[in-house]
Amino acid sequence: EANIQNKNMAITLLVTPKEVKAQSQLSGQIDSEKLEIPIRITQDLKIRTILGAALYTRINDLFVAGTRSITLEPYKTLFYDHIKTTLILYVAAKYTLQTPLEVSNGGSSTYSPNNGSAAARADIVSQAKNIENDAETYAGLMVKYLKANDSIFPEYTEIIEGEAKADDDVYFSGMEMSDGRDEIEYLDR
Repeated sequence: EANIQNKNMAITLLVTPKEVKAQSQLSGQIDSEKLEIPIRITQDLKIRTILGAALYTRINDLFVAGTRSITLEPYKTLFYDHIKTTLILYVAAKYTLQTPLEVSNGGSSTYSPNNGSAAARADIVSQAKNIENDAETYAGLMVKYLKANDSIFPEYTEIIEGEAKADDDVYFSGMEMSDGRDEIEYLDR
């Protein structure tokens, strides 16, 4: 069980390194310990931001109480249909970007596979961006699901002073693609 201590509070990883490797393009040969920090960071910076502190805490509490699973609906559906996939994809993107480098006492190093050649940095960045785009698509679907079901997830709209509130615009790039009907109607007026 992967727990990380932070200010006297145990942080439970909502997905395991094994799940990340099994459900993404990451290899089973990756050291599981190297995935724990990207999982933790992604939970804090991405998933907590999407859900808001109240709903994130509720999911975490149910996960811990359910011995690393959630059985209570509608949280079970939210967790297994939305949160896990989004989290796994964000972790895979994050790890893909950091993968070719390792920092140690002797400095930074890159590694090459024994039976292949090292990928160009541009290819690695492109692969990570593709994975992150998929993660953002799933994150957007999660936000739509939460907004459509905010009555069954009261924590989604709950605000805890000093804590992160749900940010439903977190994935809006500022550019909306539409068929242009709104613009035509506006110009006609």
